[in-house]
Amino acid sequence: MKVALYHDLPPGGALHVVRDFVAGVPEGVDVDAFTLDTGDGSLFPTRARRVDGARRTSTVRLRPGPSRRLSPTVLATQLPRAEREIARRINEGGYDVAYVHPCWIAYAPGVLTMLTMPTVLYLHEVRRASFEPTYRARPGSLSTTPGWAVKRVTDDLLGIRDRRAVAAADILLCNSVYTAERILACYGRAATVVSPGIDTDLFRPRQTVPERRRGVVVVGGVEPFKDQLLVVRALAAIHSAERPDLTLIFERCNEAYRREVLVEAERSGVVVHELRGVADDTVAEVYSRSAVTVLAARLEPLGLTALESIACGTPVVAVREAGYRETVTEGVNGLLVARSVGALADGIVAVLDGSAALASREKLPDTVRERWSNRTSIAGQVRVLEEASMAKTKEP
Repeated sequence: MKVALYHDLPPGGALHVVRDFVAGVPEGVDVDAFTLDTGDGSLFPTRARRVDGARRTSTVRLRPGPSRRLSPTVLATQLPRAEREIARRINEGGYDVAYVHPCWIAYAPGVLTMLTMPTVLYLHEVRRASFEPTYRARPGSLSTTPGWAVKRVTDDLLGIRDRRAVAAADILLCNSVYTAERILACYGRAATVVSPGIDTDLFRPRQTVPERRRGVVVVGGVEPFKDQLLVVRALAAIHSAERPDLTLIFERCNEAYRREVLVEAERSGVVVHELRGVADDTVAEVYSRSAVTVLAARLEPLGLTALESIACGTPVVAVREAGYRETVTEGVNGLLVARSVGALADGIVAVLDGSAALASREKLPDTVRERWSNRTSIAGQVRVLEEASMAKTKEP
């Protein structure tokens, strides 16, 4: 089976899913990768979004000329031309099926409306800027009122393209039951759940120093919807004598929000360590030596960080929302708490002092190893692609 895989994802969990799939497909499945090249002058440089392991990789330059930083609004104006070229290359490549993942600028890619072979779209979430009011830009979040207005208009237009692209896909896949419910509510379409997996050879318990682990770790982009500010305030509510340090591991970053988090931490006496752009092996080491991983993102579609942490033998404390309810087994490998400073602080303390009575660190990995393995996820994705490839070609 010849698969044309398209994506233009930023660093994060969704890109991990694509990379793991390409690295783990069985023999007989040939994957060619297609993506956009922003000349490393965008918010998410091309080099940080590269997927290795494909048989061939084809890129289309999103804009001509030398690299310089361009806003998503400017880059969005160049999407139609670039997507037409991507679609042309895929249509002429003799592929059995197109496996399409989102674009960080527009979300569901417009190439879906132009392809002539069967298409499978993996939605890691709905386009939150279209369907979640708290996710949208607000006056004051951009430097000028005109800038905010342009952003809102661009979001509206991209939202229209997103809905058309989702409608054009033959099959929808998604990562969780929660995401499937959101897809049905927002797009009116059913999606098949094929949850991503984790690399249990990488994310596994590591040798740690013998002292009792006290640190708290948060993994994910430093952005308002990830709500690191809530974690800082929860730690500040813990008595200073018992308060653990906080380690933030991230790639994506909203600098204004990062400054807000660090100022709040300094004001309230919370010690913060930052690790940016580190290798997965380092992430696994930090999980292993931490006492607890805290998950406070708003309406997180799944929560791969929960699974990675548990696989490393470190329990989690997560807000009782969205995908965390699927990845965290309450009272076994973690705690689910209300979204409040007090509830999050109490949950962290319960894990630190052992009153949570969770599974031992030696047994924690067993609670996720089979259900959430890469092997199971990749097999499920391949099965759907094979079913789709049997359909007839179509007019673009």
